[in-house]
Amino acid sequence: MPQGKLTIETALDQLREFSKLTHHRGSLRKSQAKRAREAFKLLAAGRPSNLTDAKQNYLEFLQRTNKVAGDVGIMLCAAGLGSAAIVNARESIRVYLPHRLKEILETTETSVLKDIAKSYAKDSITPQAPAAQENRLLGSSEDPSPTTSFTGDVYELTAEDVQMIAARPDQFFGKIRLTETYNPYAPSFITIPVSNELVNQFIIGRPKVI
Repeated sequence: MPQGKLTIETALDQLREFSKLTHHRGSLRKSQAKRAREAFKLLAAGRPSNLTDAKQNYLEFLQRTNKVAGDVGIMLCAAGLGSAAIVNARESIRVYLPHRLKEILETTETSVLKDIAKSYAKDSITPQAPAAQENRLLGSSEDPSPTTSFTGDVYELTAEDVQMIAARPDQFFGKIRLTETYNPYAPSFITIPVSNELVNQFIIGRPKVI
């Protein structure tokens, strides 16, 4: 099928065949695996400032697919179609195709694809991500800038702990900031600069995660 001629129906037919072959083979072909890994890495990277228009269009398609069909949808489209076919397709196809994937997911055996997708999605998250995602109640009296990188110990708090912290605004030092990551694999987070007194109170008996 020539690139640039992709339609919704031809894409669905191609994805059905890809899904069936993958299920019976039990794995991806080398070229398919490479496309899948690249897609998950692109999603994990978020929105780099140096993206080309083509990469930006592909990223937006992957993000839309992830919202509608999750990791297995990304696996289907990235490995089964490839970025070139998706980028060269009309915008209407990139918009509507993710919403039609349920026709495949509901009628085709996708257990193998789901297992592979789960593995690739996990591998795409760098070891540094948890520290950024947890983000830290550190006892600093300075107001960190939005781009500050923090170091220190990280403790796991409960929802009740957060409610107690919110009830003590006199212990806040600096601005409270919400960071939107634009990344389905790196959840958005809130940074609250708090006093050393509050830190010392909450680290007692709390599990240290980093």
